[in-house]
Amino acid sequence: MAHYSDIFYLGYLYNILQDDMAGRNLGSESKAWSAIWILNTFREYLVRTGINDKGLDMFIEEAKETFNKYDKGVTLVKATDAAEIKTKLSGMWNHVVNDLLKQKKLILEIDDMTLNPKKLREGVEGFFTQNEVSKIPQNIQLDLKDSMTNILLGLWTPCVMINLRAVEGILRRFYKKKTGKNAVPRTGKFLNWGKILKELRGKKIKRELMIDLSFLNGRRNDAQHPDRRFTQDEAENIFNRSLYALRGMLAEL
Repeated sequence: MAHYSDIFYLGYLYNILQDDMAGRNLGSESKAWSAIWILNTFREYLVRTGINDKGLDMFIEEAKETFNKYDKGVTLVKATDAAEIKTKLSGMWNHVVNDLLKQKKLILEIDDMTLNPKKLREGVEGFFTQNEVSKIPQNIQLDLKDSMTNILLGLWTPCVMINLRAVEGILRRFYKKKTGKNAVPRTGKFLNWGKILKELRGKKIKRELMIDLSFLNGRRNDAQHPDRRFTQDEAENIFNRSLYALRGMLAEL
């Protein structure tokens, strides 16, 4: 995912290539701010924005070939070569801006929410302790991260659906811990959320946790209906209730 800083830095590098290439130290590809390093970094930041055009690769390889022809004693970019790079770069840049970038849509994060955007960007580490994170399988961590990304983008219904799937993943582990039985038996027909809760009611489980799990079970059923859409308030409420339920279950895993 590209960030605004990537786009601004890309423009900064473009200006250097346009205005300040003549007389710049050639250096090596790994030497910061050498001519070829700038070209490679420029390509890297274009790729971050989703632009991976063969024309750019050809442009950079041609520039490298030009520099490779220099005598070993020459360490600075010649003005004539800098001018040629500038001309070719202008054509390539116009192609990127006018043809390639116009095909892409920029999806903005929303900032009008009760949840902390900074924590949402951090993923599970933003809401759970390191001990809790260590108990969450990688695939469920990814589901939770996707849920948080959907919140940031204002995609409330997908947020709810993927978030509840993550909760159910931990619920199955919690069920096995409490009952000694697998929620997915060898027959392959797993217990649904409602049946799991029915069996758990006979165990010693905190009342608040059972209330949250029952509430989330109802939302899980809602989410199965094709015509059901969730609002921002609903999505944020479900996300918060999911956090409470997850922490309650993780504490006993």
